[in-house]
Amino acid sequence: MPIYVTLAKFTPQGLTALGSLRERWPKAQEAIERGGGRVLASYGLIGQYDAIVITEWPSERQFVQGMGAHSEFGLAGTVTCEAIELQDFGELLSHGHELIAED
Repeated sequence: MPIYVTLAKFTPQGLTALGSLRERWPKAQEAIERGGGRVLASYGLIGQYDAIVITEWPSERQFVQGMGAHSEFGLAGTVTCEAIELQDFGELLSHGHELIAED
């Protein structure tokens, strides 16, 4: 199943709601699960971003539908990347290199 890494930066509205984060996060996890996803890990960050959430979803479509439901609250801006295991990523890259060498 596809894995997605989402980096979040709290908006000004999100910063004012930090006190309720401990209550909101379990509800957000439940919503992700209801949408077909699963939270693999979540961390608060010190640096450019405020949080990272790593999720697994059955499909890209379910990811977009499930995570899109959270954007309506306006508490954080996010950047998401699909993650590929390094072994698989290396294999994909080597096949791409072979295609370029054939041209």
